[in-house]
Amino acid sequence: MSFMRSVLRLSAKAQAMQRCSRSVSTSTRQFQRTHQLLRSEHPSTTSRPMHLSPACSHQLAIKREFSTAPGSDGSAAVSGFSYPGPRKLSEVVKIQLLTKHGAPRVREIWNEYHKDHKSAVGDTLSFEEYGLLLQRTERCRHFVFPVPRGNGYFTLLVQFQGKQCFMTYLEDYKQNAAGAQPYLTITMFDEMLETKGVALLRGEVTNQLTVQEAKVLMELLKHFYLGPRRNFDAVVAFNEDGDKFDFKTVLRAAGVSS
Repeated sequence: MSFMRSVLRLSAKAQAMQRCSRSVSTSTRQFQRTHQLLRSEHPSTTSRPMHLSPACSHQLAIKREFSTAPGSDGSAAVSGFSYPGPRKLSEVVKIQLLTKHGAPRVREIWNEYHKDHKSAVGDTLSFEEYGLLLQRTERCRHFVFPVPRGNGYFTLLVQFQGKQCFMTYLEDYKQNAAGAQPYLTITMFDEMLETKGVALLRGEVTNQLTVQEAKVLMELLKHFYLGPRRNFDAVVAFNEDGDKFDFKTVLRAAGVSS
């Protein structure tokens, strides 16, 4: 079954998906080569005694105090991925400790907790931003983001399902839509929305992405779904009128030369 037929069965976004597919500048083989190149550019360092700066010690203390998960210093990288079910905030941090603080401090703790995490990224949204994001993702559940790497880029397909956002490699999706595994999964936690006016975002990063790449993707998500209306217009075009979708707009936002 062709890519066009498979997308038509899933959604009404076939034209935009086909346009984006033609715009992808690197093939699967190119992606593998650049991925290997990236690893070679960041060789593992030899073991040496660890000396923590005061700032690092402070971050580690926050992780230990507020985390409910083992290995909460983020030292263990994710080696694989399976679709997670809806997760509660209590499975990530100790909510009873967070609730003691006001909204500004909650934001600080959440951001500090994820600052140097090895396999997750974090962000926060205001009450108004969270409501707008839910509204817009309900209308436009799909989009595409380029990820610069090496001399080119590869493209991730964005899929929103309720309070979760899955970003999968477009080439994998084209070959097997049902079996494509996410490179990044973002969960929106709203447990503190009513009491603190804050929604907490957490992105689980697989070993297919670097944490820095995941942070850029989080910013791109906010840029297009929460930015000025003209930014969201590109998302609307992708979902509702493929002829008006211009992938170069997304490339420019991601800092990729088209």
